[in-house]
Amino acid sequence: MRFLSGRPLVLWVSLLILALGLPGLAGTPQAGTSAQRLVSADAGDGGRCGSASGGSADLESVLIRVSRPYGSVVQAIEAAGGTVLRQYKHFDGLAARVPLSALEGVRLLTGPGAITKDLRLPLPVPVDDLNYRSRGLVPTRDDRNVSFKSAQSIPVADFAGFAAAHPEAYLINNATSRVDTLHADGFAGQGIVVGVIDSGIRPGFPHLSLDGSVVGCEDFIGDGMGCSNFANAGHGTFVAGMISANVIFSFNPAGTFFRSVSAHLPAAIVAPNRIPMIGSAPLSSIYALRVCNEDGCFTSAILAAIDRAIDLRDRSEAGEPDGVKVQVVNISLGGPTLFAGHDIFDTAVDALLAHDIVVATSAGNAGPSGLTSGSPASSLSSISVGAASIAGYEQIVADLQFGFGIGSLFRPTNHIQTASFSSRGPHADGRRSPDVTANGDWDYGQGFSATTGGINFAGGTSFSSPTVAGVAAVLRQAFPGATARQITNAIIDSANPGLLGDGSGPQDQGNGFVDAGAARAMLAGGSVPDALPAPPAAVKSVKNNIETNAGLTVRNGLVQETFGPLKPGQRGEIIYEVTPNTAQVVINVSNFSAALPPDQQNQLFGDDLFFTVHSAKTSRQPGTSGYFFQGFITGGQLVLDNPEPGLIRVTTNGDWTNAGDVTANVTIFSVAEAIPGLTAQGKIHEGDQLVRTVAVSPGTSVAEFRLGWREDYSHYPTGDVDLVLIDPDGNLNFEGASLDAPEVVSIADPKPGTWVVVLLGFELHTPDDKFELRVSLDGSVVH
Repeated sequence: MRFLSGRPLVLWVSLLILALGLPGLAGTPQAGTSAQRLVSADAGDGGRCGSASGGSADLESVLIRVSRPYGSVVQAIEAAGGTVLRQYKHFDGLAARVPLSALEGVRLLTGPGAITKDLRLPLPVPVDDLNYRSRGLVPTRDDRNVSFKSAQSIPVADFAGFAAAHPEAYLINNATSRVDTLHADGFAGQGIVVGVIDSGIRPGFPHLSLDGSVVGCEDFIGDGMGCSNFANAGHGTFVAGMISANVIFSFNPAGTFFRSVSAHLPAAIVAPNRIPMIGSAPLSSIYALRVCNEDGCFTSAILAAIDRAIDLRDRSEAGEPDGVKVQVVNISLGGPTLFAGHDIFDTAVDALLAHDIVVATSAGNAGPSGLTSGSPASSLSSISVGAASIAGYEQIVADLQFGFGIGSLFRPTNHIQTASFSSRGPHADGRRSPDVTANGDWDYGQGFSATTGGINFAGGTSFSSPTVAGVAAVLRQAFPGATARQITNAIIDSANPGLLGDGSGPQDQGNGFVDAGAARAMLAGGSVPDALPAPPAAVKSVKNNIETNAGLTVRNGLVQETFGPLKPGQRGEIIYEVTPNTAQVVINVSNFSAALPPDQQNQLFGDDLFFTVHSAKTSRQPGTSGYFFQGFITGGQLVLDNPEPGLIRVTTNGDWTNAGDVTANVTIFSVAEAIPGLTAQGKIHEGDQLVRTVAVSPGTSVAEFRLGWREDYSHYPTGDVDLVLIDPDGNLNFEGASLDAPEVVSIADPKPGTWVVVLLGFELHTPDDKFELRVSLDGSVVH
């Protein structure tokens, strides 16, 4: 049967139901495939978001980039039965729920590529790389039972003296940022308001409550929880503490935590038994904007919070009594992007900087492979922050998780590394990512415990970003005449590239580890430019972008590479081009060798490789969903069947827990498909809904539906074409309506009868795209 096109999807589906005798569409899509499904990326990051209370299957939750005034677009949406949820004031865009049948008409008013899915990003959670690496260690989980004996804040009047007298107070969380030098000179963030766009605040934790750090809290979800509620997720509270914590805790000297700090970072203890928790801007104020709940973080709500932060700043500048002079904003969340630097999330961040607000963003936890940083870290205006791993912190937490004494065995080296999970660059346009790094592996804080008496340890770029936000806050206090652009440039340009000892390069650590003292000196010199560097020119080919702009090499065909000697935590990578109609990519790892004899290697695991293979998806994907493989190996073979076209990343890392260097050979080759069988091919335009039916016979074991298109992840920007299935009973399957390219849906024991295949040209940045659809039943292609 030919594809039907040129009419709204709902009409065509209705006609097919009548013509084929199908029952009406089921009211509830299958679990995991509803229009509100979580992004199937980390908080990474391709589903779509419905309203918090659900909605009709005919309504699509979208973000629309359109210039103000919005009148004609709003009228078109409402006339079609849709609802405009938000009209953004300080950057161009709307959030709406629009009938699928009306999207084509709206696109006529906005132009191509203007309508994107309103993604619901997964709620960020701390990374537990120790548990991932544990391999047989029996957890004691003492890290869940750390509590303090007493807590007291440092008075504002005494803070500079305390910082000058106790540099040891900075050895946990801020050991290498040199922000203590500004604190000792009286610059600890006094009078600076930092906006934290996150999960709100869990009130009562002493690291924030003792000195009243939180001065405002607004909710943008509307789920009845409110912004300040102990039932909120703890992520935002921990993030806020990385900026503004101001507390000295005393601990039981016999407890595992105190014993471990005594063993690994003894200088961090203020006699006799106190361990301070000091943020990078401990006397700054926090204005929290809640955009996340346990169900995730709503992109449209994040944009509303950005809009509000700008509004508060503008009202303050205008002298209005309800204004708040927000000077820094931290965004420790994010997701995938199809158009790095230019999607609506990124342009909203641009608006913050344009209103003289410094923005720090987390690069993401999708490493160690390259091209894994997401939005809004991909914006042209933020300081994107990767995570460094400091040995003493991991050793302390390993003692807590697996028993005192394990820490030194678990992490036998002491050099600073880029954290294995930290997202790497470049972006698809070839720009470097991240901009800088800060500690983000096992930070010391509060916010996740069941009671306010608990201490937590959390890892992730979510917690390196607020460290940099706090540095920006103290610099804004120290240099009140400097613009947000100058503060941004100073932080990035003054970062220390020589602090990490694992061979990290620009796509691992950016310009280097954040150095508040060096940024201060640069600003004091008066030569920091008041304009951000111009981004490099980008073309449609991701391959060309990363070769020309990032100086990397893309390989294809037969590749043989020796990696080593790789230091513990060091990364080597082959960016391998997979051409269309590739049947297999075969990867072999061989000739592994360790520099140290077995009795000197890691005594828990030995020395080995942390080996990963990432798909052709560019930008941050949720969790590990972008990876074909992640594991600790010394050799072996991996075969990728029908890999997606584009640039896969084969990443060979010296395991971060190694005691010494390692070396290995990697060989890659591909096998072409002889004559690719297709069910259909043709052109699709943005807004098109193409429909086809497929007859599935009784006894079919597996039905596979595979949809590819030209503007896939090898192109910048990437197109988004969706694949929606309707089974013979009328049940909708949205598994292929994600940000995957290609979209692949495999159904075991499919119901016999007529299946409806719907192709949706959702977001295209070209006048049209070429698609190829392959439907196979038990391996035989339907023609």
